Amino acid sequence: MTTSVTLPAVQSDSSDVGRTTHITSRLVNVEQTCSADKGWVEGFEIPWTKCRPTLVESLNCHTIPSAADIRELVTHTMSDVFVHTRRPSRKELRCVAQKIVQKRPTLFADYINGKMVDDGVNSLMLMLESRKENLNRRHRQSCGDDQEVSKKKPSKSITGSQMAVLDDDTQTKMEEKRQQLCQYYDSRNLVDNSEIDRCMLITYPYQRYHINGDMPVPELLQKWPFLGESKYLLLHFKYLTTVDIDSILRSIITTKCEVLYSFMAANSTVTKRVIQIMNSLSKTQWPLYFLPLIMAYFREDVGHLLHFFPVCKIRVMFSFGWKWCR
Repeated sequence: MTTSVTLPAVQSDSSDVGRTTHITSRLVNVEQTCSADKGWVEGFEIPWTKCRPTLVESLNCHTIPSAADIRELVTHTMSDVFVHTRRPSRKELRCVAQKIVQKRPTLFADYINGKMVDDGVNSLMLMLESRKENLNRRHRQSCGDDQEVSKKKPSKSITGSQMAVLDDDTQTKMEEKRQQLCQYYDSRNLVDNSEIDRCMLITYPYQRYHINGDMPVPELLQKWPFLGESKYLLLHFKYLTTVDIDSILRSIITTKCEVLYSFMAANSTVTKRVIQIMNSLSKTQWPLYFLPLIMAYFREDVGHLLHFFPVCKIRVMFSFGWKWCR
């Protein structure tokens, strides 16, 4: 038996007008950008007919689609995108996401605690991009492209040196510096921090050499004890990715803390203790409790990731994905 469904219309009905007014300007900006690309994106059509009837019914009834229906929509959409190219740019994926959101702006928008925080285009674009990477990764594995990549000559830059094989002479010199760093760690009060910073930077390729050699984390931290401290772990991450994750995290915390607080206070009881502490403080101090709030919500042991000091500073100890950052 064939199920007949009607595709959702592009225009929103009168019940949507009030809620879509503040989204329109953002969609127009994206649409103008997309119209400038006279490539495959301009004529690309979202594969609504390939999706579950429940998704189409949700859009016709003006109800927010389920997460499963949206994931399936993203999967079918990327499959059709791959007909044109296996490497669509982020700009092209944003245009595709904009085409999806245009159908029902209020239903694909991002909400927190009933308040719309974004039009949903960026979220869908990131989902499409993630799906693209997953599909291309599987394609490379099936085609054996990974073996070809491993044969390429490694870069000599600091960021790319983690893939290099160290020659004996270089390894001997860096081993001496590593042992020196271990001595510094045992008597660091007598050592200038700038000297520690210098040695950690010099031995960065040797650190990556051990990390990419599948060395167990306890053994790795024994050889490189300073990587167990937040400062040098974050610096290592910055050398590897060129991203200052500490600065980015702090800026995000400042702008998103009140939104997170509103959501947690209204939707969770497991964060009650942290919420009570935040209520007793001024809002300028709330960013200090941003991460404890998230950890409490996911029922994680906060003590594993955070250390609190009397001066109300937080030291973040990230669980670093050693093998993922090659």
